Amino acid sequence: MYRILWPLLAGALVSQAMAIDIGAMTIAMAPKEDFITRTVTNNSTSPKVYEVQMEKISDPTATGQAAPTIPGELLFAPKRFTLHAKHAQNVKFYYKGPADALERYYRITFTESPAAQIDEGGQALRRGAVEVKLALQSILVVRPRQVHF
Repeated sequence: MYRILWPLLAGALVSQAMAIDIGAMTIAMAPKEDFITRTVTNNSTSPKVYEVQMEKISDPTATGQAAPTIPGELLFAPKRFTLHAKHAQNVKFYYKGPADALERYYRITFTESPAAQIDEGGQALRRGAVEVKLALQSILVVRPRQVHF
């Protein structure tokens, strides 16, 4: 009996675990690049709303402290967007900061929230549903604009 139930339970949990996909957790912008693109994919079966946030950090580790950002240093678009199931959206990051010999690090946060849906026929009253708000963080490394060897 248990041999039959475990695979069914595991299959049900795996099918519900689909969510946001942002690719590699760390990306680097080469010295000659002015922008870089991240692809955000909605792997779930329902529409989701995504929001992108950025903060400059002291180092690219989990303990990296927030650092002051010069306005306009790193621009990105779009900031907020909606994706239907199995769709993707490119988010572009534009570096407009100083062209010096320093390497810079940014923590990029992608937040996925459930989209509001119309309750057709009172389905929400008959079944329980849990919607999760999920945030993934990645690191953007901007390589020095002036490379000295």
